[in-house]
Parts: sequence; structure tokens; C-alpha cells
Amino acid sequence: MDEVVKKHKPTKSISIKQDRATLTLQVSAKVDAWLKQIEEKLSGSVVVNRSDLVNFFLEKQAEVLSKDQIEKIRETFFDEVRFAQWALTQVKESKRKGESLSLKDVINLSKALDSDAPRKPRKTKGGGSTGAVSEKSPNESTVFGSDETIKP
Repeated sequence: MDEVVKKHKPTKSISIKQDRATLTLQVSAKVDAWLKQIEEKLSGSVVVNRSDLVNFFLEKQAEVLSKDQIEKIRETFFDEVRFAQWALTQVKESKRKGESLSLKDVINLSKALDSDAPRKPRKTKGGGSTGAVSEKSPNESTVFGSDETIKP
């Protein structure tokens, strides 16, 4: 007798894509403290794991970041070398297209994107606008002999 052997096709499980983020030690300790606090205050009536708690807080966050949040991110993560490379790429791309775009134009564009309102001019040592700025932030460079201060 010939027996027919049926091969079972493996069933495909539907998986949900999960993005993972690495927490710093400080943030991880904070999450652990929150979990401990939840366990103590809610006496086991709620079961929450690390992912649930982080997702809970992220879901409560608005879809769009505020201007203050964007500014704090810029202050924290700004990289002058990366900005210079980006600016150079923008100038090269415009030249390739036959457009006229200078480095000064790219810097002005970057400033316009940083804020909707123009910033107040900074005071100089001599009271004039020579470009020698007496007050500057750590993320700001000074151009001497020009009327413009480069700000990312």
C-alpha cells in the first residue's frame, strides 16, 4: 500500500514590528524607580512592565514637539562639523543645479528655520556692529570683520 504523506506547512505567525530604544543608565534607573513606586502605591493591583510604562508616557506626549523641545534638542545634540558638512552639501547641490546659493544664504536659511521670530541683535564691546560679539553662547561662533554671527 502506498501511503500519502502530507507535509504540514509551517503556519506563519503575524508579528508586530517592535522598535527598541536603548536607555541610558540614568533613565533606566528612573524607570526602575517608577516601577517600584507603582508596585508600592498600587499594591499589586496593576501589572506594568518597563515597556508598558515607557509606552504609556510616550503615548501621552503630543504628536508634534514644541518649539522649546526642538530648541533643547538642538542645544543638546548640535554638531558644528555636521552642520558645516550639511551647509557645504547644500551649496554644492545648488551649484550643480545652476542655482545661486552662497554659504551665507544657507546660514540665513538655517537661522530662519530655527525660529519664526527674528532674534534681537547682540551687544558688542564697542557698541557698533563689527561682528566681534562680547556675549555668545557655547554653540555660537563669531565671524570677525563681518556684520554677521554664525549661529546654527
